[in-house]
Amino acid sequence: MKNNISLRDGAKYFSTLLWSAAFALLLSGCGGGSSGSSASNLPAFPLDPASARALVGGAALDQTPAQIGTRLNTLHQAANSLLIGDNHFFFADGTTTRVATTCTGGSCTTSGGGESLTIALADLDFASTTDNEYQSVMTDRGVSLVQGRARQPTSGVSGGQTDTLGYGGWLDHSFFFVQASEQTAPMADPFTVGYGVSIGNAPGTNPAATGGATWTGVMVGGDVSDTASRGNGIQGDAEIDIDNFANPDVDIRFTNIYDLDSGSTRGDMSWDDIAVTGGAFATGSGTNQIQGEFYGPDHEEVGGVFERNDVLGAFGAQR
Repeated sequence: MKNNISLRDGAKYFSTLLWSAAFALLLSGCGGGSSGSSASNLPAFPLDPASARALVGGAALDQTPAQIGTRLNTLHQAANSLLIGDNHFFFADGTTTRVATTCTGGSCTTSGGGESLTIALADLDFASTTDNEYQSVMTDRGVSLVQGRARQPTSGVSGGQTDTLGYGGWLDHSFFFVQASEQTAPMADPFTVGYGVSIGNAPGTNPAATGGATWTGVMVGGDVSDTASRGNGIQGDAEIDIDNFANPDVDIRFTNIYDLDSGSTRGDMSWDDIAVTGGAFATGSGTNQIQGEFYGPDHEEVGGVFERNDVLGAFGAQR
């Protein structure tokens, strides 16, 4: 990896980001207000909830930070599956690098530079409100959406600081988010890293019924392009279809996609005929990939992580 940044250094962002589970979006340029923070040292929330709701047509969500933490912790405790997308590092000199991630069951391994780092569900803590805070944003298409922020010393770096900002949503058996963290000086080469996450209770089986079904929900993401819009937040509608349960494959559509910073629209994304095996599906690699799982005892929900059109993110939907 660049400038001798290794996965041992990457462990610093995992330990500082995922420990607090700040629901996070790759949003660096929004300028939303803090809305009554109880911890004045935290970075400002990137989104203005009212503006975001007006843009995508969402409704207000009335959840306190404590209620949000409790809800996420409950879902986390019931979960048996963890998906983390590839990790994108953005360095202060403008260069970038990608580190691939593979997931099995309740753990994911990030590998690069001859090293690897494994994160398991048990490593995560979604209940803690120390040094992090959540804020309600909206409900949209049956998904509750919140943003989070966190700041703490960077593990192993004297005087270092890690700022986390983000966005994501939950359903009854799963939740998803896209997260970014900035590691600042006095590191020799400060960087930001972003990735999408999906967590839920996966039965590990294909939906068993006749006919087909549609799951509808939301996708969230962050711009990872080499342009001025890098870091902008993205939100759109998600629709996942199975035409024939007897021979299941999924068609995925992300539509009505908005850049939450600029207010502009983005192009639709779609993947077709992805085989479903053991309740999971995946296709593609690198800059065009998606993977997901069905969640809930009756496969009521589906979620996953993706990258396409210079956007990395996550999605969740319900039948």
